[in-house]
Amino acid sequence: MTPFALPRVDFGQYLLNHKRMKLNKKQAAFVLKIIQEWKSSDVLDDTTARRMQESLEIISFDWKKLAQYSFWIALSCLVAAVISFFADDVLRKFIEQLFNTSHLVKFILFTFSATLLYRITFLRSQKRPQFFYSNEALFAVASFIAIGSFYQLGMMIDSGKGHFSLLLLLAFLTYGLVAFLLETQIVWICSLISLGAWLGFETGYMSKWEPYFLGMNYPMRFVFLGLALTLGAFLLKEVRRCQQFYAPTLFMGLLYLFGALWALSIFGNYGDLHSWHQVKQWELLHWSILLALVSALSLFHGLKKENIFTKNFGIVFILLNLYTRFFEYFWNTWHKAFFFSALSLSFWLLGRKAEKIFIN
Repeated sequence: MTPFALPRVDFGQYLLNHKRMKLNKKQAAFVLKIIQEWKSSDVLDDTTARRMQESLEIISFDWKKLAQYSFWIALSCLVAAVISFFADDVLRKFIEQLFNTSHLVKFILFTFSATLLYRITFLRSQKRPQFFYSNEALFAVASFIAIGSFYQLGMMIDSGKGHFSLLLLLAFLTYGLVAFLLETQIVWICSLISLGAWLGFETGYMSKWEPYFLGMNYPMRFVFLGLALTLGAFLLKEVRRCQQFYAPTLFMGLLYLFGALWALSIFGNYGDLHSWHQVKQWELLHWSILLALVSALSLFHGLKKENIFTKNFGIVFILLNLYTRFFEYFWNTWHKAFFFSALSLSFWLLGRKAEKIFIN
């Protein structure tokens, strides 16, 4: 059954009621195939089928993707600029002298700026919802400014105990509330990133920065966070008010889960490099098997439920697991010419298979 089999009347009406429907080549080929099937099954007459075909416009360049990637690159460059600024002692000291005020004043300034930008962007998103990527990028900038508020707050209440993970917990709660009120996915992602950072630093503080917390190293702890977020995402999907947070929560949950499992497949549940160097690679094989099983389960779910997130994470980490094991077991035992020849051949075969899937 095709994806459009059930809602075909609504889909057909969409094509008929809209002057042009812009699709890339692969999407257009798929839609034309569906129209032809409907025509062959007498669902559509010749005139209607021709009108629907004429309503399609094939685009040779995906401007939507360009907009998305451009805003992400812009934000990345902004982060790099800020990091470079703080890495430069001359510039940092100059700004400190220029704004030689109390932490309270700086806290108020950062909070006001972030709140104002949140407000302006929210109003813009209500008036111009079609500019989704630029709106989300502005929300991200406001969230970035808010980091200054948390930092200045920490400087104000610092007791010298080094328990700064409480600020990360506050950031998680604040970003989550803002995301819920303003209905923005990027701020929700900031909230989940803050949650992960809080987990790492809080467990480190509670264990007095020892390698283990309740017998778990850092990757092991994030396995449970990833599982919790992944399961939580499917619960959010059932709540109408929270459905928009389903996709980012699932993405972050899978990222934490698979990233942690992949780290465990390399380092195991060891907290320091000295202990890790004492074990043989085959002693960590069970972690690789676990990663393979979870990846296969994710891929199966993605194919059965047509879930792009679980499918892609399953495929990526099946391949990443295989290539990681390839480097582990054959880097020191094979001649490098043979090693890279085998690696090249595997990528060639993978590329050919992907090419055939794309064409078909």
